[in-house]
Amino acid sequence: MLISMFNLNMAKQAVDKYLKNFNLKDFKNYIRYIKDFKNYIKKEKLLKEEIEDERILDLMYGFIKLQIEVIQAIKEHNTNFKKNETINEEELK
Repeated sequence: MLISMFNLNMAKQAVDKYLKNFNLKDFKNYIRYIKDFKNYIKKEKLLKEEIEDERILDLMYGFIKLQIEVIQAIKEHNTNFKKNETINEEELK
């Protein structure tokens, strides 16, 4: 657990250091494959400075992908819960 927290902190620092105007929503369509992520960053010129170590990009990719997937899972859970676990007000009438 401690290593995971350390890695997440390093990934957050890398995102802050290397990405311009970071907005999680901008990456939603570019997280399926790491090559898409890397191409998007290069195409949109989102790097503040060149990254020499490819592992930093991998770390950033994993961090961004994790955040997007967790947010999506929460949205799906909430939708499913609302649909299947709550009482429809119309049913009460």
